[in-house]
Amino acid sequence: MPVRRINWGQAAGEALLILVGILLALAADAWWEERTERRQEQEYLAALLIELDQMKEHVGAAMRDADQVVEAGRVLLEITPDWPSAVSTDSLSSLIAGLSSEVLWAPPTTVYQDLVNTGAVGLIESDEVRLGLNELMEIVSWVDSRQLRHNEFFWTEMEPYFRTHIPILAVFGWDALAVDQDDWIPGDFLGAEEFRNLVAGKSLTALDVRDGGEDLTAFIDELTRTISTAAGGN
Repeated sequence: MPVRRINWGQAAGEALLILVGILLALAADAWWEERTERRQEQEYLAALLIELDQMKEHVGAAMRDADQVVEAGRVLLEITPDWPSAVSTDSLSSLIAGLSSEVLWAPPTTVYQDLVNTGAVGLIESDEVRLGLNELMEIVSWVDSRQLRHNEFFWTEMEPYFRTHIPILAVFGWDALAVDQDDWIPGDFLGAEEFRNLVAGKSLTALDVRDGGEDLTAFIDELTRTISTAAGGN
């Protein structure tokens, strides 16, 4: 029986073709995976820009809430004990309501949370963007603590005092602010030192929120520019 001779040159050529085919397939897979990741990155960057814009609007609304509290506090502190001649009952109701207002605070972070929870944050190539997002959440958390302190100050410090010293509030609750009557606040209430201290305290907590909002707004603008640059460079 004749011995079959192996054509080593042909075998080597075939093996080389197989190897090249495998390498090409791997390269194609890597190229496609990279392309997919860059597309996903672009989608996330675009979504982050939208979310930052929404967050900026929300922060602006919270700052306006804080401004309302500060302004009401300023006017109340300027009113002397002879307040009946200085301000009408309707105006006084508005001032008390303004001072009692809470600052609404729930900035959108859905895209950021999705990035973190799914591990997709690794898709973001820019170190500046990743670090910026972390810093953004730290500032949001800081302002959140100030907003919480502001809202809790009213319920823990002011509300009990108001109910004790304004009889109508003890009966009707805060709906009493809408009741039309001339003597719903005792004449010596506004001049009381404790009341003025509480007004000042509430105003200061509102200023803390506002200052935090200004810092957050400035950082949002900076991060928006950073993300826009990263999106344009890919």
